[in-house]
Amino acid sequence: MRFKDSLVVFSINATIRVLVGNYLGTKRLAASEIRCILPLKYHSKINFVKIRLPLKPSYEPTVKVMRSHSYSQDFNDLRTVVCIRPVYQSRHLMSSLIEFLAYYVVNGINRFVFYDYDIDHYLKQFISSLNFTQIIPFRLTFDPQLIHAFGQMAAINDCLLRHSNSPVILVDLDEFIVVQNPHNSSVQSMIEREIRNKSVSSLVINNRFFCNEFQSQHHFPRIFSHNKIQDYFWRSGDRSKIIILRPNTVIDVWIHSVYKSKTGFLSKELSDSEVLLYHYRSCCGINQEFVHLEHLNLYFKTIRDDYSEDNTGLLGTNRIIIVTHGFENKIDTDWMITIKDELLRHSDQTVALVGWSRGAHLLPVRYRQAAANTETVGVWLAGYVQQMNLSIVGIEIWGIGHSLGAHVIGIAGRNSRAFARITGLDPAGPCFEKRKDTKELRKTDAPFVDVIHTDGYFPWIDPRDWISPVNHYGTLIPLGTIDFYPNYGYKQPGAIGLHIAGSHTRAIDLFIWSIANPGKFRTYELLDGVPEFEKPVKEVKRDNKCVEMGFHCFFSNHTTGCYYLETNSSEPWTPVDKTAK
Repeated sequence: MRFKDSLVVFSINATIRVLVGNYLGTKRLAASEIRCILPLKYHSKINFVKIRLPLKPSYEPTVKVMRSHSYSQDFNDLRTVVCIRPVYQSRHLMSSLIEFLAYYVVNGINRFVFYDYDIDHYLKQFISSLNFTQIIPFRLTFDPQLIHAFGQMAAINDCLLRHSNSPVILVDLDEFIVVQNPHNSSVQSMIEREIRNKSVSSLVINNRFFCNEFQSQHHFPRIFSHNKIQDYFWRSGDRSKIIILRPNTVIDVWIHSVYKSKTGFLSKELSDSEVLLYHYRSCCGINQEFVHLEHLNLYFKTIRDDYSEDNTGLLGTNRIIIVTHGFENKIDTDWMITIKDELLRHSDQTVALVGWSRGAHLLPVRYRQAAANTETVGVWLAGYVQQMNLSIVGIEIWGIGHSLGAHVIGIAGRNSRAFARITGLDPAGPCFEKRKDTKELRKTDAPFVDVIHTDGYFPWIDPRDWISPVNHYGTLIPLGTIDFYPNYGYKQPGAIGLHIAGSHTRAIDLFIWSIANPGKFRTYELLDGVPEFEKPVKEVKRDNKCVEMGFHCFFSNHTTGCYYLETNSSEPWTPVDKTAK
């Protein structure tokens, strides 16, 4: 059979169950092969810009052998099935597999389905010896590298067909559903409780990461380990996982969510107080090699030498300024070198440049993953800064971060309590500003936190300038002890379009210029209100206190609030009639 122009282009297998369930009725079938024709154009986004690429027509084969049971509305089996994605070359998974099975068996689950792409002989022998497991031959015509992208959906849809009358859990070997509600004694009891609601087709469970690279050793079992040092919490839709209560009511399913159910059925998101998914993994692909001093360079007023573990005694200054970058930047990005040179030129101090390009400069563009990496880098940096603070008497540590780097510094400050001051240069907004419990920069991360906002949300789109509905990289939300909003904090004069060098980097330009220009960014003007995510404040009022934005901003008079000032479109940044005398 061939079906043209599949709606799910790169997950062609996701259409199989929909076609079988909706077009072929209740007939039993065995499909030797189903092919879909890729459309002639590939749609994607890079830097939030939509692009289209012409492609040659091609075919991608799906499942070699797929047997479906009758598509029935009857629901008569409460025994939950756990479906595991295709496994291949996996002898090293033995201990993880034992732990995984033991945990879910204890939680009342007694049916497991494995899809065998190329399972190691000894692992397959072990799985086959158990009376509660099933191995399904799964010989796709893909390379192993493509299994994650294509094979998962084929396995998911096949498993839902085979077990259309039973609850189905879709998890991987490193994922554990942990019941939080004391009224549910196990995962199975939670499912039996939730299935009483006859309008619910599936349950959405939020995902909490526990990063393996921050464990001192690999404890066994992980789920009961007490050294889960670094946890990252994702909201619904971002790496969440699902329990399909009624597979025969689900029309379109994806790895992390159900897109469409039959009329009258819905997905229910369980609260964090009810259940969480504990996900043990190498966070965002970062390993121990990443957490290494080669990614932190220190420069000195006179010596200007790269830091190594042998020259700690060269830190002869009383202040260390730690600077880090954001998305798509590196340690040797032009502005990082410029700010280092300007800081060293100004006074006797040590400047540390922290680079995390392997977590921030990701190709193809993966902003969400870079956003998740901020906590990984922040936790590592916290340990280093804490050690520095304890080993050097009288040291003052100041952190400066741009975009995602502002959140990195915030996390480091929160976990080390070693920073005297933190400066956020247009902290990143996307993936942070809509969530209540994310890891963004906070005013409590240091005794003094000053923030410059230059690329927040604004309530219109100018077709001459903007090419995407996502019209900001920063945020309007106040995050510091004192927040500055040059030109109301969005769409800076002279900055056109969504290019990364537009309004988002203006905060860097203003800060660097302020180093050699004390007094130029003083202001008495307060915003007449507190900006929110989609609500900029465009009214100002005069304050009786004078504050200064940039390098020379100090917490001497305990001033707080959201301050406004006007700037030019280029250097000199301060308008002549606004310059403080």
